[in-house]
Amino acid sequence: QYIADVYDKQRQYPAALQVYQEALTIFRGLLKAKKGDRQSFLTSESIVLSRLAAIYFKESKYDLALATYQQMLPNADERGDLIGKVQILNNSGVIYANQTEYVKALAAYEQALTLVRSLCCYRGDEAAILNNISSLYFSLGQNRRALEVADQATKIYLRLSSEKFAGLQKTEIELLHDILGEDNSNPTLTSRGLSVRATVGDTANNDVVVKAGQANNLTNLAHLY
Repeated sequence: QYIADVYDKQRQYPAALQVYQEALTIFRGLLKAKKGDRQSFLTSESIVLSRLAAIYFKESKYDLALATYQQMLPNADERGDLIGKVQILNNSGVIYANQTEYVKALAAYEQALTLVRSLCCYRGDEAAILNNISSLYFSLGQNRRALEVADQATKIYLRLSSEKFAGLQKTEIELLHDILGEDNSNPTLTSRGLSVRATVGDTANNDVVVKAGQANNLTNLAHLY
């Protein structure tokens, strides 16, 4: 898995996919053998599947990405991983949006939003999903509704902002640029002028990723205005 992570970071996606598949086969073999810590193996399987889905998304292989996310749902349910389920629903919505299946995309986003609002302390994820919903409404030509939803995200980012964001380090700024570059490689929605994040999850609440979401939000607002 760690070797595949390195290939992924280097954007050597075919090599990453092959090695992730090897890791997935091993984890599933351990689960089938019913030896060791099942919860740990389930978590590892989920991580590998999420990495696979992300690569399929980057390569615009949307059917494969969607099928991979669907494989993750039973795993998330068994582990009681509600934020993981939020991530799966949101990312499925992003894929549907790229396929211009806007009704399915909105349904997935709304499910993710309802679930994340039932949890404590995942406001960064909530704001990211709102960004995606705003982008979707813009794609549908519903600019006023898009602006209303983007404004909800703006208010969350303002509450999340604090003095600790005042001085990002050089490495953090580079990471921020990388996040924005990776997550806005969306040919459908980006071509319409609004940016969209590919993923949410625990990392959506760290400083740099919150900044990335806030930057996307401000870009969306600027296009809408």
